[in-house]
Amino acid sequence: MDNLSIDTKTRAVKLGSECIDLNKEEYIVLLLLSKHYGKYVAPAAIFNVLYKRPPTGDEEQIIVDRIFELRRKLKDNRDTPMLIHSEPNGSGKYGILAVESPVQINGEILQPPEPNPESEQLLNSRYRVIEKLGEGGFGLTLLAEDTQMPSHRCCVIKQLKTQTDNPQIDQRVRERFSQEAAVLEKLGEGHSQIPKLYGHFEENNLFFFALEWIDGETLNNRIKVAGKMSEEQVKEIIASLLRVLDYIHENQIIHRDVKPQNIILRKSDDEPVLIDFGVVKETIDPAVTTGGNDVTISIGTPQFMSPEQAAGRPEFSSDLYSFGLTAIYLLTGKWPQELETDPQTREMLWQNHASKVSIRFAAVMDKSIRFHPRARFATAKEMLAALQEPTSATLAQVNIQ
Repeated sequence: MDNLSIDTKTRAVKLGSECIDLNKEEYIVLLLLSKHYGKYVAPAAIFNVLYKRPPTGDEEQIIVDRIFELRRKLKDNRDTPMLIHSEPNGSGKYGILAVESPVQINGEILQPPEPNPESEQLLNSRYRVIEKLGEGGFGLTLLAEDTQMPSHRCCVIKQLKTQTDNPQIDQRVRERFSQEAAVLEKLGEGHSQIPKLYGHFEENNLFFFALEWIDGETLNNRIKVAGKMSEEQVKEIIASLLRVLDYIHENQIIHRDVKPQNIILRKSDDEPVLIDFGVVKETIDPAVTTGGNDVTISIGTPQFMSPEQAAGRPEFSSDLYSFGLTAIYLLTGKWPQELETDPQTREMLWQNHASKVSIRFAAVMDKSIRFHPRARFATAKEMLAALQEPTSATLAQVNIQ
């Protein structure tokens, strides 16, 4: 068989000297298989990369059909393929394993990876890591494939690392980890706008949560792409999330990390989903377990954190403060640190960056971000009720007068 070469700059694919005409999806499938040269890849994983969501029903067959069309176009559709192989154990995975005929990407001949038993190990003998989604001081966020489900559904793995080697503290963290897993399970099962907990486990002194993967776009990314939102758009999102927050607070949980990056607009219905509870990070913070009280905890993101939460004393209204700042970010496209602050009241001055906002809506936002917790709304229900009252003239109209 002739050499296969791929030029990612021009998207040209050649078999020997012959140019091969591939459509966009076929090209991406070929590129993904080539990037995993020497390994077998599940069609579900390829589907997830191609369409940015896990397959449902028999959608994996779409990828299988693309692979067979690739075989035909690459003249590899004989009884014993020379290039694209299916895994012999009948797993349904495919891979490019050419040896006699080199495969090149941008002129570089691909080589099979050195055998590495650890790379093929499954987390908890179940989850195969697809890619890293993020990393921070508390651990890793991974996108993984659940090999024990028939659909090989995608899920999010939160890998949490303890901040100490003290065995006594580790045992307390372990106990708290199990308690918080029960909390996350209850919350996810009770509301469709909170990711479900699929499982939790411990490996090599690391703690893991397996959570529902939400296919969609964070509010942060939405603003980057589409620009700031209108009052009606923001009101719809915040009203929906306040109902979620009311449910969380009724279960005596403070989220602690509300911000645009932790709210995903779900692709299937455009509903906002609240992710990444700060209570998980609290679980592995040694301050939680050393002193026996929560005063030292300051989990969250500083830009969207209330003053009392930054001091280690979060309240339910701390989440409302973060919601208010999130709404203001959606309205203005400005991060909290980019906004001026009144030197006397220490309140944020944001209205000049949002031209068409009703007086009522602006007042609700202002109250939600008051410096002192007692000056804010007491509950999510109260804030939602205020949000749903009839609006008045816009600030722009008032300024003109």
